[in-house]
Amino acid sequence: MQRIAQGDETAVSELYDRFGGLVFRGARQLLPSDAEAEDAVQEVFLRAWSALSQLQRRDRFAPWLAQIARNTGRTWSQRRRLRSNTERCFHPQGADSPTTPHELTEARQSADLVHEALCHL
Repeated sequence: MQRIAQGDETAVSELYDRFGGLVFRGARQLLPSDAEAEDAVQEVFLRAWSALSQLQRRDRFAPWLAQIARNTGRTWSQRRRLRSNTERCFHPQGADSPTTPHELTEARQSADLVHEALCHL
């Protein structure tokens, strides 16, 4: 931990090698694809790096990282559900779906704006 706090990139890489697979498996249980799980793993390690100064006991790193991973996975899962629900609002079954590239772009932009607004509530 001290090497990481001093900015030793090798130490960060060693930590990633040691815990990355475990974090990935947890993320993969919550997320539908390997790609999303890999992105979530990167976010977990970025969050951990940013919050490292808050870690009180260095011997509790693994449970601390696991909690960050759980919280990140839940956040990603909630965002996916919210995005899906938002898209259903803009494209209910039986409604006219956008067909032209312009209509598709407008619908996507509108859904993105609503999704962002809902995420900030």
